[in-house]
Amino acid sequence: MRTKINILLWGVSFSWWIFTAMELMNHAEYRDISMTLWGAALSVGMIVFNFKAWTHGEKKRR
Repeated sequence: MRTKINILLWGVSFSWWIFTAMELMNHAEYRDISMTLWGAALSVGMIVFNFKAWTHGEKKRR
């Protein structure tokens, strides 16, 4: 169950990066820059969350 949620979150963040990159290529505005920053914060938060889940969760299971 957790792996499906992780895959879904990674897909969302990946598509978010593609969307923001295309938006910035078309026209750079403050809204797009703030969206890119939100995407970056989301990705970093997910990486930290997944790293903690992998390091602590796997040891508890085994």
